[in-house]
Amino acid sequence: MEGETSHDEKLKIGIMGAARIARKNAQAINHLSSECVITAVASRDKRKAEKFVQEFISDMGSHHNVTIYESYEDLLLENICDAVYIPLPTKLHKKWVIQALRSGKHVLVEKPVAVSVEDFSEMVKVAKECGKFLLDGTMFVHNPRTKCFLEKIQNMEFDRIQSDFTFCGDEEFFKNDIRCRANGDPLGCIGDVGWYCIRAAILIYMAQNNNALVAATTVHTVHAITNNEGVPIDVTCLVYFGDKLLSFHCSFLHALRQELEVRGSHSTVVIHDFVIPSDVFDPKYEVHSMDLNFMDLQAIKKIGVDTVETSSSQESYMWKTFSRLSRATDKSSLWNEEASTLSDVSLHTQLIVNAAVESIRQGCAKIQV
Repeated sequence: MEGETSHDEKLKIGIMGAARIARKNAQAINHLSSECVITAVASRDKRKAEKFVQEFISDMGSHHNVTIYESYEDLLLENICDAVYIPLPTKLHKKWVIQALRSGKHVLVEKPVAVSVEDFSEMVKVAKECGKFLLDGTMFVHNPRTKCFLEKIQNMEFDRIQSDFTFCGDEEFFKNDIRCRANGDPLGCIGDVGWYCIRAAILIYMAQNNNALVAATTVHTVHAITNNEGVPIDVTCLVYFGDKLLSFHCSFLHALRQELEVRGSHSTVVIHDFVIPSDVFDPKYEVHSMDLNFMDLQAIKKIGVDTVETSSSQESYMWKTFSRLSRATDKSSLWNEEASTLSDVSLHTQLIVNAAVESIRQGCAKIQV
């Protein structure tokens, strides 16, 4: 097809692990991205890898061969891919991200990126030393709606953001899901769903500040429930950015909710599905305002709805960004400004996540960051 990137020119991706979250990313690469192609899948369970390839690559219309490896090491030793996607438990990220980078691969790793800021910083250091790009899998950042939303609020007067991302896990989730295990994802609901609330707030305050990073100053977890392993499963937290505030609720105990509100002097800009859009191709945001009638007997609410047309899923946009910045890094062995900004924002997200966990450890104390 005219204008289509050939197989050899696409960024070749190896998937390390057949986790549930890898499915939608495999579909995004396979169907929606013209920039990437999956060439390898590694899993400690060969049958699981074979099933993954059949269901989410071959059966989705792909006609190229995908090599299956029974170990992550074997995949990294080969030259079959230019980059790897790592959806492994957080405690394994540092080891495999660094090993992948040193094997000459670009890396897209799931969030939270690391257990600690120190581990994250080491990954970034190795990536730059190796001349490879490192990106986290916060997909909503790459959705065109996010850009339009940020443009909408950049001239608003506001100093408060409210964000909630919650879902209710079932008995099986709390028994077996790695997000509830201290030896897997010890940051719990803060690292899993709170990450999105924090990331959104950083981007919003940056939009108000000519896209310069606004650093958090204080993190105060005001309510927290942990499981018997000490993993956070329900958290309400306040994050101060100087005189500006983010209040967020993240939880594995409440009904699905993914609200984002920027509360201004005269209006509130709202996204009801800010992480996972209910309409992939026509995501929306709203502008709310309210007045009272002349005798204060009735509230008059006005809601304006803005729809942003998109051509593919936000995961596809993310992979296109990853491919483009990986290729740019290959050309110069250096990160450009866009790549560096994405990394800085992600690292600051990690800093706030860890501060929220530390606040819980200290009995919901205020943590200076």
